[in-house]
Amino acid sequence: MKEPTLTQHKQNVEVHTNKKVDILFIIDNSGSMSQEHQHLAQRIDGFMNLVKDLDWQIAMTSTDPRTGKVVKGPDGAYRTWGDGEFRSFDGLDGSQFILKATEENLANAQNKIGNAIDMGTSGSGDERGISALSRALNKRIYSPIHSEFFRSDSALVVILISDEDECSNGKCIDANSANKPQNLLNQVTNEFGGQKIFKFHSIIRSPTNSTCTQAYGATYYNQMSLLSGGTVGSICDSDYSQILNDFGNRVIDLVNSVNLECAPEDTDLDGHPNVNITLSDGSQISEGYKLQGLTLTFDTALPEGNHEISYSCLTGP
Repeated sequence: MKEPTLTQHKQNVEVHTNKKVDILFIIDNSGSMSQEHQHLAQRIDGFMNLVKDLDWQIAMTSTDPRTGKVVKGPDGAYRTWGDGEFRSFDGLDGSQFILKATEENLANAQNKIGNAIDMGTSGSGDERGISALSRALNKRIYSPIHSEFFRSDSALVVILISDEDECSNGKCIDANSANKPQNLLNQVTNEFGGQKIFKFHSIIRSPTNSTCTQAYGATYYNQMSLLSGGTVGSICDSDYSQILNDFGNRVIDLVNSVNLECAPEDTDLDGHPNVNITLSDGSQISEGYKLQGLTLTFDTALPEGNHEISYSCLTGP
C-alpha cells in the first residue's frame, strides 16, 4: 500500500490596511422567542464598540424559511423578512438594508441594530437559520442588495440567535440538503474560494447545556459553529455582553487571519505544525500565530503587502 507523502505548499496573502468584515445577524422570530425578544436589544448593547476599527457591513434576516410577504412584524403587518431576505434598519418599511462603517457612526449603528432586532414573534416555528444564510448567498445572483453585502474580499461572520434548532428539531436535514452544516461550508467555499474567512457564531442552547431549560438543544447550530471555527454562547444568559465581547474579539482576529489549503504537518517534530511566512520585504517569521483547523490567525496583524506562506501537508491514501 502506498504511503502518504509530504507535499510542499506555497500561497500568497495580500494584506490591506482596510480590514473588511461582513456581519449577518440571523434572528429567530418564532413564537417561542417572546421572552428573549423582550430584552434582546439591551442584551446586544455595545457590540459596535468591538468592531469600531474595522471596515464593517451589517445586515439582518430571520430564521423564517417562507417566501414572499409572510413574516408578521411587531406591528402585525406582513413583510419579506423570510427566506434569507434582509430586514431594513430604518424602520419597519424602510429601505436601508445594509449598515456600513463608511456611512454610519457607531452610536447610530448600535441604535439601528437594537431596533431592527425586534422582528416580532410571529415567524414560522420551522426555524431555518442555516438555510437562511444559504438562501441569502443564493440571492446574490439577482439581488443587488445581497450582492453588495457579501463582498468577495472580506471576512464573513454570522451571529445566529435562536432558542431551538434548525427546523426546530433537526429532522429536516439529510445528506443533500443545503442546511446540512458541511454543505453550507462547502457552498461558501465554492462561491468565494478557499481563502474566504467564514465563522458561524451561535447564541443557542448547546446540546450539552443542562441548565438552560427554557430552550431546546440546538445540535445542528452547534455543529455549524464548531465546523466553521465559530463560538457558541447560551441563549439563557441574562445578557450577551460577554458572549458578544468574545464574538467581537474573534471578529478582530479574523481580519488578521488566512485560510490554508490543507493541514500543515509538524515537520521538525516539536509538537506544533510548521508554517513559515516570508513578508513582502523578504524578512521571515515562523511564530506569533495560532492555528485552528485550517485558519491561521496572527497575534499581530501582518504589515500591508503581498506575503508568502509555506508549509507541508500529507497527501495520498
